[in-house]
Amino acid sequence: MMSAKKDGQKAKTKKTKVKGKEITRRDFIKGAGALGLGAAAFSATSLLPRVPTARGGPAMDLRFWTWENPQQRPWLHKRIKLFMEKNPNVRVEFQYFTFSDLGKKVSVGFATGTAPDGYTTGDWMMPTWLSRDLIAPLDVQQLGYNSVKDFENDYPPAFVAGSVHNGKVYGYPIWFYGYLNYMNNNQYKEVGLDPVKDQPQTWAQLGENAKRLSIKKGDKFERQGFKFAMHAAMWTMMWA
Repeated sequence: MMSAKKDGQKAKTKKTKVKGKEITRRDFIKGAGALGLGAAAFSATSLLPRVPTARGGPAMDLRFWTWENPQQRPWLHKRIKLFMEKNPNVRVEFQYFTFSDLGKKVSVGFATGTAPDGYTTGDWMMPTWLSRDLIAPLDVQQLGYNSVKDFENDYPPAFVAGSVHNGKVYGYPIWFYGYLNYMNNNQYKEVGLDPVKDQPQTWAQLGENAKRLSIKKGDKFERQGFKFAMHAAMWTMMWA
């Protein structure tokens, strides 16, 4: 989820001129942070012309943090470079960290006044950011929506509940996961289950199938009927 640091978090608001209009750092983050720095649904060419430019104005330094992802990071980095080429007086410091470290670093940044201007974190961090009034709302029109209602209608209720607060949008998804469960047809047939007719449609059916598929000797499993791949704590939380 993409979010932007709220003005006033131990940081002075910077102003510059854009085509005769004075814009603040907050205005810039709404455009550059919310769009030019990695909204996966748009291309750089569609984003950059819509972002307020500050060419000829005073230099502006921005920081953007995200998690390390070998597929996504180069995409983000490329678009940040394109943005800086189009806005030569704006410098974006791009940093990335492991998923487990990113949330901690952002939290420490808020506590010490060194939080980045824009960042991506897991949506489970949103209650913390919102309850402490740490992040600035986004301009949904910059995301291609006519209203907050249009934005809400485009995403599942569970996501909306974590990103919309008091009628304002504070984050948007850069992707959604689609989880897949794999079945071993031979093992189903071994215990008298039909892989097609008996594949579970509910959690209760999954539990019943798992009991029949399990092979246990004493207090040890030789085969678990069903198992989630819990490679990190975050996955355990998401499945719970």
